[in-house]
Parts: sequence; C-alpha cells; structure tokens
Amino acid sequence: MDPWQIPVDRAQALTLISPLSDGTVAGTKQVARRGDLIVTAELTQTIRHDTWNGVRVRIVSPQSGQLDSSWFGFDEYDVLDPCFLHGMGAGGNLLRSNQADLLKPDRIRAQALRAAVASYTTVLAPLPEPSVAARDAVADRLGALEQLQEALDNLSDRVSELGHPDAGARLHSHVEVLRDIGQKITADLQQFVPPGTAGARRSAAASARSSTAGRLHEVAPGYYPPPRTAGRTL
Repeated sequence: MDPWQIPVDRAQALTLISPLSDGTVAGTKQVARRGDLIVTAELTQTIRHDTWNGVRVRIVSPQSGQLDSSWFGFDEYDVLDPCFLHGMGAGGNLLRSNQADLLKPDRIRAQALRAAVASYTTVLAPLPEPSVAARDAVADRLGALEQLQEALDNLSDRVSELGHPDAGARLHSHVEVLRDIGQKITADLQQFVPPGTAGARRSAAASARSSTAGRLHEVAPGYYPPPRTAGRTL
C-alpha cells in the first residue's frame, strides 16, 4: 500500500516518545493524573496535513481549566533518527512517508525531550515521590542490567576463542544490539533512583546472579534459555 495513504499512527508515536513518564496513552493523547491536576501530551501538527513536529504538554485543573502549556519540538530535542528524515521530514517532522522507518524503539531518541518535559511540569504538577519498594525494584533492574553487560563481554571473549569468524561476527552484532538496549534502559531508569541507592542494590544483585540466562531472566522475566542440544556448547 502507498505509505501516503496510511495516516500517521499518533498513538504509537506517543507510546514510543512517552513524554510523561507516568502517563498512559489513550487515543491521540498521553494522560497522567498528578494529585488534583491532569497533565496531557499530544503531537502538534504543522501547516501541512498529517505532518507532526513536536509535542504539546498541557497542565489542566478539572475545576479551573488549563493552567499552562508548553511546546517541545522534535528537531530541538533531536527525537527522530536523522538517517530516516528526508523530503518534508528533513526538518525533524514525522509524516506518512517516514513513519514506517521512524516509529521503532531504536529510532526514537526521546530522553532529552522527556527530561525537558519533566523539568517543565515539576513546578505546577510534580511527579509523586516513588515508594521505597519502587526505588528498590528499579535499582534491582539496574543491577541486573549491569550484570548482563558483564555477561555479554564474557560471552564475546569465549566465542572469539573458537576461531570461527562467522560465529564471532554474528555474536558481535547481537551483543551490540543488546548492549545498546541495555544502556538506553539504564539511562531511562537511573533518574528514579536516588544517589547511592543504585550502587548498593547493584552490589547485592551482583552476588545473587551467576549465569547469563539468569541475568537475562532478571531483566526480562519472560525470557527462558532454549533447551540444550547435542554438540559443543559454550
């Protein structure tokens, strides 16, 4: 089908960009309730049809109406992977012709935009303080990610010892993908853990994990290693 016939999936874009860390995407908005206030985020359209260039965040009181709003541009915060911006999208716009390439987790780089939104909303509608249990859970995940990085390094060394170039090249590509994902998750979660807490929890997590599969299962509870088959194993 001609990509120009497929409207931009605004719900998917908001899910990937996630301007509000505590928000839920409903239709074409992301909504978060903070105390007595409601914070919303939605894509903003240029003068061109179905061409989107940023996010408008609004802080709303159910009693008094809108209290404030601010705009955060994709281009200003380098949200969209420039490798896939061309034509009318070259200015940092999301449109029908590039959404298939851009609306993927590894091509949305929204950390700077999220930080700017968080800084803006903290005055009128700050995030609620996370519980101790929630902080500990995040710190545990950070510890698991750190151990996963070490496991990937060790696995790379062991495969390189086999002397098989194809196996080494394939593993290297997989390792780099996992490493990049792990680093992005770590950067995203680190903001929720007070200084000092993450380090202590990582040390405890490190002593409790002894296998690559175990570390992967800690990070992604739905993951289970494939069954062993006859032949050489690492």
